[in-house]
Amino acid sequence: SLDNCTTAYYDDEGLLIAARPPSDQLEEAKYFSTDSYHGHFAATKDNDCDANPFNCTGHIAYGPCEWSSFAVSQAHYLGIHVKGDGPDPAGGYSYGHMVEIYKAANYTKNNVLFVWWTPDPTVQEFLGTDAEFLRVLLPSPTEECMQARTTKEERCSMDPIIRLGKEEGSCDSEAHSAQKVLVTSFKKRTFDADEAFHSPAYDAIENIKISDIHLEYMFRSWYKQNTDRWNYDPREAVCTWAAENIDNLLRYVPESHPRSFRMEEQNKPAMYGAMVTALICIVLVGAVSISTFIHRKKKVMVYAQPTFLYMLLVGLLFLGIGAILLPANVSQGTCIAKEWFVLLGYSLELVPLIVKVAAINKIFQSATKFKRVSIDTKKMYMAVGSVIVVISIFLLIWTVVDPPDRQSNTKLTDDINEDGGQIVEIEYLCRSDSTAWFTISYVYQFGLLI
Repeated sequence: SLDNCTTAYYDDEGLLIAARPPSDQLEEAKYFSTDSYHGHFAATKDNDCDANPFNCTGHIAYGPCEWSSFAVSQAHYLGIHVKGDGPDPAGGYSYGHMVEIYKAANYTKNNVLFVWWTPDPTVQEFLGTDAEFLRVLLPSPTEECMQARTTKEERCSMDPIIRLGKEEGSCDSEAHSAQKVLVTSFKKRTFDADEAFHSPAYDAIENIKISDIHLEYMFRSWYKQNTDRWNYDPREAVCTWAAENIDNLLRYVPESHPRSFRMEEQNKPAMYGAMVTALICIVLVGAVSISTFIHRKKKVMVYAQPTFLYMLLVGLLFLGIGAILLPANVSQGTCIAKEWFVLLGYSLELVPLIVKVAAINKIFQSATKFKRVSIDTKKMYMAVGSVIVVISIFLLIWTVVDPPDRQSNTKLTDDINEDGGQIVEIEYLCRSDSTAWFTISYVYQFGLLI
């Protein structure tokens, strides 16, 4: 354009080439931009065969030198007098630029020579039109040819002679099977998980195979939508293909899937029986507590020391409440409450008995030696109180630092669900992150009982 596209520029045939100048450097680098720049093909000195009858060349567009494309070597040794003129050091273009060049060629009805591949959406976009890709056949690839291909370092060399490579490596490109790239951590995360929770994703992706025909079908559907090219359309194309080929895709569902979950069935008669027994015990503890209070001044009660009896009864009450909580719905609240009631219940029930038995043993041992013995009731209470305080501190630290909470225990069963997958059985238990808390608790309870 004589005025740098300040006004719209049309070619000799009246086609709009440029509607305005580029707005920034990014737009300036484009070869085609819908409604603003439609490309312009002009001969260069290299293309002028009248001025250069012996070394004139045509133009070919190919990818960057990092790509496994051998256009430079193929064109030179097969006598195809073309060369690239892209921004890449070896004359190549980016994928985006090559798509723009082809669209510009389609708009201006110019012929272009490309290095391309299938399956690819651009090929499908122009399929069935007058701009449909036409393949140029080169000599068939052989093992010797593939071994003689130029390396990445040779293709990207600044020396044009090195970029040519060997003549033996100038055959056509070999067919490539579509590859699936799976990161190592994906497999590790899958198989490190509990067997019941193995995701089927890794096995499904590893097994699935989609032919080039199906890929090309999806590409055609993608470009045919023309609603939201880079967002909605590709997803709609893939989902439509999946729906139409669901029977084929089901073959890739990994064995034992789809799985289903079920709660582990509890022995309800035993559970309800235990709860009723605990309630009866609580009622009896209440009745005995009232009777003890009423008869607290009688000689037999005075000798038995009502305070110790009250502690024992409170301990039995706590154990009854803990027994009711055992089969209750598992939650952090019930898990914490159960541990408090059971540990304090055992402590209040058994520690006073142990202290009293120790005092009675002391009396009998002194009697056998005909010695006078004095039993300090306050020390007995202090012994019981010290144990209760230590246990309460332990429970408080446990509750604050690492409270027991609901955690699931899963087991993959051999039972089959209605869809042909295995059933995963789930049991909910009370657990803390560290097993030390429960170990200390069980060892303490065992010590009291023996």
